[in-house]
Amino acid sequence: METVNSSNTMLQLIRHELKTRGSRGHANSPASVKYAKRVYAIAALLILGAFFAYNSYSDAEKVVGFWYVTIGFPFIVLFSGFRLIRKEWDCGTYGFWLAMPYSSRKLAAAKWAAACLFSLYLVVLSLAALTVYSLIIAVTVPSFTMEHWRAFMEAGTSWLIIIVGFTPVLTAAGLLLASWRYSVWRFASLLLWIVAVSATSLLYSFASDPFDRFTEGSQAPWFPHPLLIVAAMAASWLVSYLFMRTAAYLLENKLLL
Repeated sequence: METVNSSNTMLQLIRHELKTRGSRGHANSPASVKYAKRVYAIAALLILGAFFAYNSYSDAEKVVGFWYVTIGFPFIVLFSGFRLIRKEWDCGTYGFWLAMPYSSRKLAAAKWAAACLFSLYLVVLSLAALTVYSLIIAVTVPSFTMEHWRAFMEAGTSWLIIIVGFTPVLTAAGLLLASWRYSVWRFASLLLWIVAVSATSLLYSFASDPFDRFTEGSQAPWFPHPLLIVAAMAASWLVSYLFMRTAAYLLENKLLL
């Protein structure tokens, strides 16, 4: 029964984090501002879609450039973990949050899980949107054949696999960076940020091969990554646990209040 109650508590904490992932400033934004932001985002996507659709008439391989809409995802994942910790200080609720009758490890784990789920939501949403978009191009643009569509999807999927595989450690790194920022060791925050940004940038080297092979006219397999990268993903999951434990330790024992 205790295990069941513990699981229910964790689910409730995760659900709460997903509902309140925005900052107080965002929550207090007028409805007209929120609506305008959505309109601008949709308009930007439509303009980008029209641009790449036009280019595909002259060169079908140029449509692969639309995957670069997701080029910033590794850093979005990194900041998703950081943002969930920071919002407690932005909203002035860190005292209430830390005083909740749960261990710091459980509180940090709930934020980690919520940030991971949100990142996966962005990946799935982007994959679905680009799948539909590329199918429309394949049907309406004669120079963009179904073979182009298959190669397009292979190239993009291999990149998204990289993002998903390293999402746990990127999210945990964001939690650690935020916790470190508010700890007595905050003087080392800049150095940690340099290390984190540099390590995150390495992910782009994993994606260059399938993208290049598509633009060269050949086909990339659905999972072109060697065993070494798979092993790195598995190892990163263990590192993510260490990051979360460290973040929880800082939140419990080393906060600068």
